[in-house]
Amino acid sequence: MILTLDPSRQGSGWNACWEEEWTPWDRGGHSWALYDLLKEHPELSAGSPKNADGSAAAAAARKTALVPGCGRGHDVLLLSSFGYDVYGVDYSPKAIEEARKNAERKPAVEGLDDDVSRGSDERGSITWLSGDFFEDDWLREADMSGRKFDLIYDYTVRSFLPYIHMYISLFR
Repeated sequence: MILTLDPSRQGSGWNACWEEEWTPWDRGGHSWALYDLLKEHPELSAGSPKNADGSAAAAAARKTALVPGCGRGHDVLLLSSFGYDVYGVDYSPKAIEEARKNAERKPAVEGLDDDVSRGSDERGSITWLSGDFFEDDWLREADMSGRKFDLIYDYTVRSFLPYIHMYISLFR
């Protein structure tokens, strides 16, 4: 099993799984818990800021989200549909290739109806990055210019808790 490998060797194990099309952790869609959270709490939406009268507020940076271990990018697509500029990172180049294909096949997010994105008037951008989340190469490639993420959504990478300090340093 991959998680029994030394952390320095786990990345190649994940990539081998993707290359061999063995991805039993992929549920084929976004996290319904994340969807429900975003739907029930429109204040979490990352759309363009509005004034009290509903007019567009002064230009502000769009909220950013990070999905480490994004796989096929289901949750990346969901967060983008709620207005976040999203960075999907996966160690496996094959996973990122599959995420790009998935984004082309599924431009609309299942279950997302018009009234859900109340605070979001447009989709956020998506940036796919292949790299070791626990190294800084992908972060340099993301070119965040010193900015930090507003939201980090982790569904599976939390199993690497010895690296929790990395998560903390990425938050605003």
